[in-house]
Amino acid sequence: MPDSRWHKVLNDLWGNKMRTGLIVVSIGVGLFAIGMIVNARVVLSQEFATSYAAINPSSGTVRTTETFDEDFVRSIRRIQGVQDADARTTLSVRFQVKRQHPAPSAQDTPPRWRDLLIFAVPDYEDMRVNKIQPQSGAWPPPPHELLLERSAVELVGAQVGDSILVETSDRKLRELRIGGLVHDLCQIPSMFDGMPRGYVAYTTLDWLGEPRGLNELHIVAQHQDDPSEVLRVLNRVKDRLEKSGFTIPLSTYAEPGTVPLDDILQTVLLLLGVLGLLSLFLSAFLIINTVSALVTQQTRQVGIMKAVGARNRQIVAMYLMLVLAYGCLALLLAVPLGAVGARALSQLMAGLFNFDLPNFYIAPQAVGLQVAIGLLAPMLSGLYPILSVLRVTAADAMRNYGLARDQFGTGWLDRLLAGQGALTMRFLSRPTRLSLRNTFRRKGRLALTLTTLTLGG
Repeated sequence: MPDSRWHKVLNDLWGNKMRTGLIVVSIGVGLFAIGMIVNARVVLSQEFATSYAAINPSSGTVRTTETFDEDFVRSIRRIQGVQDADARTTLSVRFQVKRQHPAPSAQDTPPRWRDLLIFAVPDYEDMRVNKIQPQSGAWPPPPHELLLERSAVELVGAQVGDSILVETSDRKLRELRIGGLVHDLCQIPSMFDGMPRGYVAYTTLDWLGEPRGLNELHIVAQHQDDPSEVLRVLNRVKDRLEKSGFTIPLSTYAEPGTVPLDDILQTVLLLLGVLGLLSLFLSAFLIINTVSALVTQQTRQVGIMKAVGARNRQIVAMYLMLVLAYGCLALLLAVPLGAVGARALSQLMAGLFNFDLPNFYIAPQAVGLQVAIGLLAPMLSGLYPILSVLRVTAADAMRNYGLARDQFGTGWLDRLLAGQGALTMRFLSRPTRLSLRNTFRRKGRLALTLTTLTLGG
């Protein structure tokens, strides 16, 4: 008997390759989506946090209206609870990309003026907090040149070697050559807020008509894992600034353990995960439909097996092995493709959120989840249609022709199609009426099919 059951399972798998392929691909799509998204989420979360920690991120930022010098920054470092502090100059200017050809044609539209945030750091080689990493071109910024944050290149519409015109605070124009690209992970990527960012040498401030002074303070608290302590330290720093006569128009606080835009990243991955679960949910409906059709088609075979002595548990085990084989084949397809998809998705999301992905690995929890779902979901989905056929006796099963003798023909649609009652559909052709009757003959299967199509749409 075991050999016969195995032979039947293999025959059901191989005998209808189209049905097998459809079920395997359906399960595989859901498993692929779940594995890809879970793997990408694990890798992105860990690598993003690692990259962010490497720049020694600040616990909070305080911006002042008046400028201060580096001696004042050193005094801030001595405040109780401050682990480190650094400062830079931030100014907002207007810019336009300088034309490459001095004599434009009449059809050319004049370049428009846009906003640009410029940062100046006293010593780019000795940054202590919110470190900026060089990407290409000059480093540190040469005098009278600008380094663009790499996420702003497309927004600015200029490349390394091009020049931009900057309007200073006294309405004078200064030409800055784009000398290279940098990566500032503590800044929001320019494609999110539409604000390009550039970096200049500290001495360039004089040439731009701006005073040499610092107006943005970055604080690192000693106990960064304690939000209340971080807030107390920032309040001490702000009290020192206010007592020294500085006006504070803006201060920000970074919640410990979080990275910029991490809430958006997790939300995007969560939505993708919901779509993956929905895909798996749809595949479960397809399994129920397919297995239900299969056992209905083989009802007479089940009756014969019962007649020769097969027990219910043996029949259930045989069909569950068939469904389990579908899941195993789907895993062979979904696990490697899920890893490839996770790598592509991770690189795409890393580029979108402006951080590097130095390492990629296959997360064990993602593979474990795929295997668990790939084995359990098909078996649970196929259990109901398998158990339903066992309620039929061997004699009834062998006499079964796919029609429910006690119910078929008694429904209102059957009577309508048969021409009984006041309303009839006798004007339809017999093949059309037969098709409609077959459509509504098994209403449970019809409901499953319509639900699958509706959710898929």
